[in-house]
Amino acid sequence: MKVFRSPARHGYAVEVSPFIPNRVACAASQHYGLAGCGTLLVLDDTETGVSLVRRVQCRVYAVDWNQTRGENLIVSGSWDHTAKVWDPTLSHSLNTLRGHEGVIYSTIWSPHIPGCFASASGDGTLRVWDLKAAVCRLAIPAHKAEILSCDWCKYDQNIVATGSVDCSVCVWDLRNVRQPVNQLQGHTYAIRRVKVHTQTHTHKHTHTHTHTHMAWLVFLTTCSVKCGRCSAGPDSIKTPT
Repeated sequence: MKVFRSPARHGYAVEVSPFIPNRVACAASQHYGLAGCGTLLVLDDTETGVSLVRRVQCRVYAVDWNQTRGENLIVSGSWDHTAKVWDPTLSHSLNTLRGHEGVIYSTIWSPHIPGCFASASGDGTLRVWDLKAAVCRLAIPAHKAEILSCDWCKYDQNIVATGSVDCSVCVWDLRNVRQPVNQLQGHTYAIRRVKVHTQTHTHKHTHTHTHTHMAWLVFLTTCSVKCGRCSAGPDSIKTPT
């Protein structure tokens, strides 16, 4: 087994590059993210072992690779309430996006809309960002407690799921965010991770701090007629031509 050791750092999040299969991005922190410094690591799995591609000192909790081929970008969520976008070939961030009022625990690129990602924070909000304009397009007060995780539906650009310390999962339609389209309850501890199934949008998976795992079957209804009564959604965050 190949091992990479980063002294005085504990792995907090790791994501495999969608286009470079032997490359991973890792968020590492002192004291398991409770205090101290943090580091963003980009690593390659080679025949001779795990090699360091890039090390950046930053207070980071979450990482995710861009799904657009050729861009090779990473988005991170930080202790300082900012989301940063990185090119792993550079030692500095390309963009710093501000708006959250708490730690950003989760960041996820849209698999549908280029230059768009969502972030979940300890301030209880889910935010949708437009990278080209460097602005927040949508801010949703998704939970009355910290949100630890979010994930985008792979089959519907309008659907995002959030998991919170209030032990619930909320499923949001970004075209109308007045209330969630589904709220799932069953865990008795904070939900550390939520993932939408990669083969069907009706399945969600959740994981708690006590290592309890649940699989959910969710039926979503969608509106096929534009009535003009819904709030702004992904139509307002598509990349300008």
